[in-house]
Amino acid sequence: MNLEALSDRDVLSRMLVSVGSEGVADTVLAVFTTIAEAATASRSEFTARTGMGHQVHDVLRLAHEIGARISRSSFDRQVMTSFTVVQDYLQVRMGHLSVEQFRILFLDRRNQLIEDNPMWTGTVDHCPVYPREVLRRAIELGASAMVLSHNHPSGDCTPSDADIKMTKQIIKAASAFNITVHDHIIVSRGNFCSFKVKGLI
Repeated sequence: MNLEALSDRDVLSRMLVSVGSEGVADTVLAVFTTIAEAATASRSEFTARTGMGHQVHDVLRLAHEIGARISRSSFDRQVMTSFTVVQDYLQVRMGHLSVEQFRILFLDRRNQLIEDNPMWTGTVDHCPVYPREVLRRAIELGASAMVLSHNHPSGDCTPSDADIKMTKQIIKAASAFNITVHDHIIVSRGNFCSFKVKGLI
């Protein structure tokens, strides 16, 4: 069976057959633009907009988590030398979230992934970040490098002045412990911004 040839509706229909009628997929796609948007909506938003129970949302969230873990396997425990692989993974993990999340990839001296840590979750346009806690976790893990990342639910990946200032604070603090910040990547639905590419770090 060529699963790639299936439409979003067909994929949803087959996946949700155990928790609803055939019309469930049509309802979900009438409310949300994509499967990813539906899967990353909060439970309260999903149930309020679709009128469905949490069982359907739970199945979508599980499917999204499986996809994210498959994406992560592309670089997990491997040398992280491909920017595209990292960007794609962050897109899967955070690109469709409706609130901001600050995530850090902690790396060892060979740039292998030690831990992927979604350290803080905020609101639709703000997420608190505490450089001291970032460094504390890096030291606990014995990390030699980090990739900082967060998402912009608005779709505009332009770094704010606060984003730039916070990044420089973390870089300065990390340098005192010989920890390198390779990049800070902002993602949104289908878009991204690399501080390194932009010359901001």
